[in-house]
Amino acid sequence: MLDRDPAPSFIGCNLPAELVAGRNQLITVGLVNEGPEQWVHGRDKVVVHWYYMDGTEASWIDDSLPLPEDVPPFSKIQLPVPVDAGPKLPGEPAESERKKEKGLPKFRTETLIKPVIMRDVPVKVPYYFGPMYCVFDFQHDGLVASTSAASKGSDLLVIPVNVYSPTFMPLPIMGYFNVDGMSQDVDRGDGDIDGRGNTLPAEFLPPYVSRPAVGVGPAPSPLYPSGLWARPLNDLDGSRVCFMYPGKSNNTPNMVKCAGQQIVFGGSQRSAVHLLAVSTEEDAVGEFKLGYSDGSTEKLKVTFTHWTDPPKHGERVAFTTPHRHTRGGDDPTTRCYLNHYTLPVDRTRQLISIDLPKQPAVKILAITLEAASTRPN
Repeated sequence: MLDRDPAPSFIGCNLPAELVAGRNQLITVGLVNEGPEQWVHGRDKVVVHWYYMDGTEASWIDDSLPLPEDVPPFSKIQLPVPVDAGPKLPGEPAESERKKEKGLPKFRTETLIKPVIMRDVPVKVPYYFGPMYCVFDFQHDGLVASTSAASKGSDLLVIPVNVYSPTFMPLPIMGYFNVDGMSQDVDRGDGDIDGRGNTLPAEFLPPYVSRPAVGVGPAPSPLYPSGLWARPLNDLDGSRVCFMYPGKSNNTPNMVKCAGQQIVFGGSQRSAVHLLAVSTEEDAVGEFKLGYSDGSTEKLKVTFTHWTDPPKHGERVAFTTPHRHTRGGDDPTTRCYLNHYTLPVDRTRQLISIDLPKQPAVKILAITLEAASTRPN
């Protein structure tokens, strides 16, 4: 015999796919009681969980949305429905008299299923930047449906969303791309990252094709968190940086070979510049120049690890692939590393530009700027 089953069945929600971090989002959510126990107003509630893209937990019960009223077993209610005496023929009395003549009651009782519609209830969006899952669950007499022994798929409503905040700003560097360093399985000869015909396997890399969400449209995004699939994203020592991954189309540049290019952007106080990069030489050294609005500059040297070796210069793994592409096929013995490098910035000045190093071994796939203030006032 199974334990008690709260038996919710969610029928939909209008939570937008694009959300602003820290904001209270008013939503409407609907569900049905499919079990034999009554749900009680003030005791039972919809609860909200948040998960990172890899499925690790960000918040177990971030919001509780109390039921607006008691909900009977199986959501069934009985309503009086007027009895129809049939069409009135010429010369016949009024409908009430015809009901008396036929022995019909004025009303009959009809059983209907009435869903619970919770309108304009607030859901607090986490202070995060990047893709997440917002999950609606149900708590009945202290028992959370998704943790019961009788848990089933309809107990949850899972909505993939993208959360945006002013903490991070991905730079649109596509106009600087000058190397095609990826290839598809169907054409491993496309691209050349290192001058030897080797490439990153595109089939493993973001961006991915999103499956449709339940209740709203899909939430595709080129933003993916640093460390995805390399370590749990809820690691307290982990990074909250997301990178805007390039596209993977054939014969299309998707990374910047560093040759001293200057990237200029709107001035703002920043605490760090985050780089998604690979190096096709061992221990390659590149010097970056940061430009500030007061005319001053700052030079920072970075030592890069070879793209087929684990990090050894203080960087962190942003993403890995289990093999490498060569012109002749897969190289299953060689793992590829896309690493996350961080350049500290003087947060008291406004950063307006970055000069890339004159180091062609270093290829940059994405740059994200981090604000000096990482929390709203």
